[in-house]
Amino acid sequence: AIGASLLAVSGVLPGVLNGLRRQRPKLRLRVECSQWEVLLEHLLADRIELFIGYPAMLATDPRYRVTPLAPQPVSLFGRSGHPLAASRKLSPVELIAYPWACIQMPPEIAASLRHPLKQAGISEFPMQMECDNQTLLREALLHSDTLVLTWESWLAEDIAQGRVVELASRIQPALPAHMLQLQCAIVQHSHRTLSPAASQLIQLIVSQAQLLP
Repeated sequence: AIGASLLAVSGVLPGVLNGLRRQRPKLRLRVECSQWEVLLEHLLADRIELFIGYPAMLATDPRYRVTPLAPQPVSLFGRSGHPLAASRKLSPVELIAYPWACIQMPPEIAASLRHPLKQAGISEFPMQMECDNQTLLREALLHSDTLVLTWESWLAEDIAQGRVVELASRIQPALPAHMLQLQCAIVQHSHRTLSPAASQLIQLIVSQAQLLP
């Protein structure tokens, strides 16, 4: 059994689990999808062998082995018909004129996402909706003028089809690219041996997501 945060479900695991099942066709796999705090409880209770999620609060804890993966791009998104969609340059004042929404997340993660925008002069966030259901967030994004602050991967199809536009890159003054990233890692017990299937899964994840140098 393994755990996966919402970030991992859309940004890390696509293609990986099918690859594992092809290599181990008789494998019975259980995947717990939840917030990282819940996944950590499952790990401590030995209900899962590892989880993929946001690692910052665990990186220095000797009880865990944290394997960093490539960070996931994050931004502010709006529907293609949004009043701001046609603007090539956006000011913080223009952005905060509309309601915002985001994935429900711990304060530390929310702060890491909001910090880059504060650097651009956005001191107040009109956050009207926090929700861990991506279907509800997507509905708000596509059918209202709500702006969604989130990672990019779960909206990739909507972006490719022109239904959703990325807005943070249009903020002036421009934000450094490294400030619009969310860290992701594999977390496991530091002194326990993984099952062969779990070890194989890590190899597949690392080969697909790429380790940080």
